[in-house]
Amino acid sequence: MLTFLALGSRPAGTLALPATTLLTSLEVVALMRDIILIIFLVLAFLVLFVFSLLGVLLYRRVSRVLDRAERTLANTEVMTGMLADGINSVSQLAGILSVRSLGSLASRFFGRGREK
Repeated sequence: MLTFLALGSRPAGTLALPATTLLTSLEVVALMRDIILIIFLVLAFLVLFVFSLLGVLLYRRVSRVLDRAERTLANTEVMTGMLADGINSVSQLAGILSVRSLGSLASRFFGRGREK
């Protein structure tokens, strides 16, 4: 509600300004409620934005760590496969060597080893 001063009641050389009306206590409470609500919503938006940004940064970091862990696991699987193949080869070689040594031992025992 704005009311203007009557033209005849103002002194010469001054501008006509709106007269101020006082707010009732209910209007003051409603105005303060609106201001507090706006401030709360702005702060909530800022907090939501900050946490979203932190979530994206955390996701990137965790994603990198998980990629590295997957590569390490793949390399470990390859190394264990190679180690298992090596152990199988050594055990086969040991079996072959033990058969050869038993054959040479048997030939020496029976006297066929040095007939020169």
